[in-house]
Amino acid sequence: MYIRAIEELGIVPTVGFTKDLIIQDQKLGDCSDWEKDLQSFSKVIAEQYVRTVLKRPLLSQVKRVSCRSDGKVCQVFFDDGTSIWVSYAKVPSYVIAREAAGGKLRCEFNYQCTSGGQVVFDQRGKCRPS
Repeated sequence: MYIRAIEELGIVPTVGFTKDLIIQDQKLGDCSDWEKDLQSFSKVIAEQYVRTVLKRPLLSQVKRVSCRSDGKVCQVFFDDGTSIWVSYAKVPSYVIAREAAGGKLRCEFNYQCTSGGQVVFDQRGKCRPS
């Protein structure tokens, strides 16, 4: 299935593809720019996790992103104290995210990029305790 996020309307993609966020039959783009910029990629994955897994509105801002030198794991710090780990060990197949404090739920996300460069996530099954 080909997808494209409705970026022009300012709608932020959420886990799962919904008719409100996706226009069918559009060409997919290349995700290599996202995969090279781990800080930006980690930020959007962590924001996705906060909105969709923690079920919290994204009221706080990302304070900083810290990545290991091997590029396999980054940690995203929000100004409200929330911290999300993002693992790239399975890229390009999928990414893994979990809350750093207690790491209650480990979630896997497939990702695809639109021809316009927007990244869209699709949760792989249910999140599991980590």
